[in-house]
Amino acid sequence: TIDNAYIEFKNTEGRMVSINILSADGRLVKHDQTNAEQYVLAKEYFGPGLYYIELIMDDRRSVQKLIVK
Repeated sequence: TIDNAYIEFKNTEGRMVSINILSADGRLVKHDQTNAEQYVLAKEYFGPGLYYIELIMDDRRSVQKLIVK
């Protein structure tokens, strides 16, 4: 089975959101963009460990942790 992480955020106006996935040491692992209110991240492409999910929309920035087992 594919193990996915579902990242949800408020984006009612359909603005472009930049999504950066960073490794624990700060290296950029994946970059993507969406104008939806949800992003599905297939965790099968990431080895076990701690990652940071950075969401950037206009002048707002949010960072959350993701742990892949």
